[in-house]
Amino acid sequence: MKITWLFCEGPHDAGFLTRILTTFGYLDKSSKYTLETIEKANKPLYTLLNVYLRQYASLGYKLDKLPSRPSIFRKNEEEDTWILLYLTDGNTNFQKVYDILRPFLLAQLSSNSNPFKGISTAIAFFNDADNGLDNAIEEFKKAIEKAYTKEQQKLEPKNLSYEQPLTLFQNLPTDLAITHILTRENTNIFEKQGYYILCKDDLTGKLEDIILPLMIEGNVDVFDKSDKFISDNKINDKLDIQKATIGAAGQLEMAGYANGVYIQKSSYLTKEKIETNSKCQEIIAFINEMTDI
Repeated sequence: MKITWLFCEGPHDAGFLTRILTTFGYLDKSSKYTLETIEKANKPLYTLLNVYLRQYASLGYKLDKLPSRPSIFRKNEEEDTWILLYLTDGNTNFQKVYDILRPFLLAQLSSNSNPFKGISTAIAFFNDADNGLDNAIEEFKKAIEKAYTKEQQKLEPKNLSYEQPLTLFQNLPTDLAITHILTRENTNIFEKQGYYILCKDDLTGKLEDIILPLMIEGNVDVFDKSDKFISDNKINDKLDIQKATIGAAGQLEMAGYANGVYIQKSSYLTKEKIETNSKCQEIIAFINEMTDI
């Protein structure tokens, strides 16, 4: 069995990653399973779903209806290769990452039987570059260290310590220059660790800099009108025009939803666009590398 955790900043990123994964053949199992059926079918996978979610198991909720739930993907029906996609609610909320990983990490320290023995694991993060790679990477490193220090303080007995499972990220170079991808193999806990920076070709920017041009392609009139409406009527000088434009155009196709839904389901993003876009190809190649463990 192979399990890869993917952590992204928010619902827009998750919607885009879901769109890419399903376009390139991964199977979205989130709406198919309840926690109860996963427990019966795949005990290790169930154990990895954090304690917070298990309280809902007896209620029979589907995973896509649970708070703080992961999206679950399987590579195909033949391979026992899984992805757990989580939101971190920001690019520096690594305490949540530890909350999710804790059952797995503690099992590595246990003198009792390890329910994850023989399972290959990997972990990867998707972050926006925003104003540049240097700042994004430094924030990433500081957030990991802060969360790790707090996590160590929780361990009992006090002389117990798991090695920093994300330690190799502390060695991320601050001059990635051309590449947006960095992986580390043969780590102390995970077979692979990865970090993907969402950015434009000039190594700045965010998710919307990738998806908005794709959505506009073939739909210029709709997006021009949406952009004009926002520009003529905005009441907040700090408004994120890109996000607002996606929302306005999305409302014209599917009223009442959030941007993450439009990114995941809108016809403005087509299978052909995703399959032929170099950034999307780069992202799926990165994910495929992270699941090849």
